[in-house]
Amino acid sequence: MKAVTFQALHTPLAFETLPDPTPDAGQVVVKVGRCGICGSDLHMTEDAAYGCQHGDVLGHELAGEVVTLPQGRSPVVRAVRPPGWRLRRICRYPPQPVHQAA
Repeated sequence: MKAVTFQALHTPLAFETLPDPTPDAGQVVVKVGRCGICGSDLHMTEDAAYGCQHGDVLGHELAGEVVTLPQGRSPVVRAVRPPGWRLRRICRYPPQPVHQAA
């Protein structure tokens, strides 16, 4: 699969080819047709509080086709983003709270 990955803080993102994902039980695989890199993705490359690590895949505004379903599931899939949507290997967003000493 093609992906845009985090390299290091204050460093441009990299365009890479990665192995196709293998879903765990209960997960789906989405063949992404288009994906946007927005301002929040770019902010994550500038602040260690987001917890991005080398190789994390960025981009959360996507459109695609479900190509692998969990065993026993119907091929009818609702076209909505479920609460708590997370891409595998994506950076933690929003960042953990940063507490300042009083």
